[in-house]
Amino acid sequence: MGKYYTYELKIEPKYYKDVYRIIKIDGYQTLDDLSDVILSTFDFDNDHLYMFSLSRDIHDSEGYFHPEVKDMKNAAEVSLNELNLKVRNKFLFLYDFGDEWLFDITVKKIEQSDILSLTHVREQAGVIEQYPNWDEEEWEEEYEEFMNGTNSENKIEILDSKFSMIDLLSNNKPSELKAIMKKLGIKLSKVSKGASKAYATEIVKYLSNNKERLLELLTPSAAYLLLCIASKDNDVIMLEIMKTLCLDILINLGLLEVGEENGQSSIEVTKEFYMFSSFFSEQKRMETIKQSHECQKVIIALINLYGVAELEFLYQTLSEYLKRKINFEILEKTVIAPLVYWDELNVLESEDIKIVTLFNETQTNLILVERNNFDIYNYKKFKDNEISIVISEGIAGLAPSSNDLIEYLVLEKGMNPSMAAIFMAELSISCLIAEDKDNILQDCEEKLNDYSLKLTKKVKNIILKIIQQHPCTLLMGYTWDEYNNRNEATDKQLNLFDDIPF
Repeated sequence: MGKYYTYELKIEPKYYKDVYRIIKIDGYQTLDDLSDVILSTFDFDNDHLYMFSLSRDIHDSEGYFHPEVKDMKNAAEVSLNELNLKVRNKFLFLYDFGDEWLFDITVKKIEQSDILSLTHVREQAGVIEQYPNWDEEEWEEEYEEFMNGTNSENKIEILDSKFSMIDLLSNNKPSELKAIMKKLGIKLSKVSKGASKAYATEIVKYLSNNKERLLELLTPSAAYLLLCIASKDNDVIMLEIMKTLCLDILINLGLLEVGEENGQSSIEVTKEFYMFSSFFSEQKRMETIKQSHECQKVIIALINLYGVAELEFLYQTLSEYLKRKINFEILEKTVIAPLVYWDELNVLESEDIKIVTLFNETQTNLILVERNNFDIYNYKKFKDNEISIVISEGIAGLAPSSNDLIEYLVLEKGMNPSMAAIFMAELSISCLIAEDKDNILQDCEEKLNDYSLKLTKKVKNIILKIIQQHPCTLLMGYTWDEYNNRNEATDKQLNLFDDIPF
C-alpha cells in the first residue's frame, strides 16, 4: 500500500445549479491550502476570511478558520489527513463572512500512492461571479420571490439512495452514536475498531424492531418533513427546509442524504426511510405527528418572544392559542425533549420549576436576576394573530419597521434578500437580549461594511425604531416602547452581556 493519500473532492457552490469543480489534492495539504485551491478554481479574490465546518454549520465554533481569526482552530495547522475523512463525507466551506459564499465539499475518492500528487482540477462545469452586477428589476423580482417564499427553481427531486441507513449513520463520530444509544437505552458493547459501523448497526437494528421510538430522536418538524418527503410534496418540503433545521436531523440519523442529479438538487432516501415513513403514515400516527408539529411551531414562536419562560406558562399559552387541552407529559416527551436533544432549546430546573430558555445556564440566570430591576410581574399576553405572525414571519414581524429596513437594504441598496434577512435576524437577537443601543448600532455598522454599505442616518433611525418596537426578554415580552410609555422611564436599557458571547 502507498504511503501518501490523495483526496478527490467535489466542490459545489450552494444555490447554483450545474456549477462544480472536482479536484485532486494530497492529504498533506492543509485546509488553508484547500481554501486557496477553491478560490483559485472559481476565480475568486483571496482577500476575505473563511471557515471550514465538518458539521456543515455556518456558525460552527469548532470550525477551522482563516489564520488571522484569533482564538479559533487554525486552518493552516491541520492537514486533510488529520481530519479522518471518509468517502461520502461532506463538509462546508464558508468564504467571506460578509457575503457568506457557501460551498459544499464532498469526498468522492480517497486513494493511496507511493508518490506525492500535485493538486489539480479533474473536472469542472459552470461559472459564478463573486461580484455580480444586478439591475434593479432583477433585485425587485428576487425580493418579491423571497418575501412570498416562492421560487420556480426551488424544486427538489426525491431519489433512492444507493446507501443504507447503516452506511450513512456510520459517518457520525462514535461519541455522537453513543449519545443516540444512550437516549434509546441501547446497551453499549466494547468495540476495538470500526466503532461507528458497529454502533450504527446496533441503532438501526433496534429502531427497525421499535419503530415508534424513532420519534424520540426526531423533533416534530423533522418527523413532519419525513412524511412530506415520502409524499413528495415539494412546496411543503422547501418551506420546512427553509424555516427549520430538520433536514439536518434526518441526515444525521442516516435516513437520507442530499445530492445533485443532472444539475438538480435531490434528496436521496434510504430503504429504511421508506420503512419508517410507511409506519408513520398510518392515519393515527400521522395525525399525532401533525399535532406535535403544530405544537412545536407555537412553542418556538413563544420562546422567541420571551427568551426565557417557565414551561408551565408556555404550556398554558399553547393550549389557549390552539383552543384545546394539551397533555403536559406528552408535550414534554414529544416536543420539548427532542428540541433539547438537538440543542434548539435548553431546559433548566429550579425549585421544582422547569424553565425553557434560548440561552445557557449562566446567561439565563443573569436574565432572571436582571428582570427584578423592572416592575413587571407577569409575561406579556400576546394576541393570537401576533403569535401567528411570529410563526410565519419570525419575531421581527412584530416590529413594523423591520420590513422597512429589509426593503430599503434590498431595493435601494442592492443587498441580497437572503443576506438582508440574516442581517435582520441577527439584529432581532440583539434586540431580544436588550443589548445596548450603541453596541447594536456599532455591530450593524460593521456588518453593513462587510457588504460595502454604510450605516446611513436613515438606516440608523430605522434600527432605533426596531429596538423600541421589538419584544425583549428582560421585559418578559414587552417592548421598550410599551415599558417606557407605561412607566414614563427612559434610558433604562442595560447592556447585560458585555462579557458573555452570544
